[in-house]
Amino acid sequence: MRVPKILYHGTTVLRWGFIKRDGLLSSNMSKSFEGEEYLNTGYVYLTTDVDEAIMYGLNKSLLDMTYLNLDGPVKTMKLNPNYRDPVVLGINAYKLGDNMEIDPQVNTSLVKHLHNIKNENTQWYRYKGDIKLKHLFACKYVPFDTFSSNLRNEFMKINERKLHASQFIMKVNSYNEV
Repeated sequence: MRVPKILYHGTTVLRWGFIKRDGLLSSNMSKSFEGEEYLNTGYVYLTTDVDEAIMYGLNKSLLDMTYLNLDGPVKTMKLNPNYRDPVVLGINAYKLGDNMEIDPQVNTSLVKHLHNIKNENTQWYRYKGDIKLKHLFACKYVPFDTFSSNLRNEFMKINERKLHASQFIMKVNSYNEV
């Protein structure tokens, strides 16, 4: 599989701080709500389009502010609103090795929504495992308040459906464990 030299990952300023502190972009970073781990475990998600990565950063900010179970990061985001700002990380994909694949879940409602906004030719990848800090660089930052309330509300509707889907998956898994 031929992968572009540079890929992008959307996150928040707060999470970028955790990544720098820990020295890696973890595939097991704290999820925004219980059950999200059933939807995307063990992978870091990447795209070929900077603007779509920004949308993922915005969505992660909205998820964290609404659902994150950890008190510390949410309080930090509320005390300093700049921490909720989306940031795009560039990744030197050539250095990642063979743990890269085209994302088979590219037809999620969020991705479909992003494709309606932007470039239909965007490719989505997922990387199995963690990505070391030395392969990352911050390449774009957009203040949270520059996004329209309509866009933020659309993302929140999508996130509600995602939350309900994860709760359903958790119920099914708990039945299977009994």
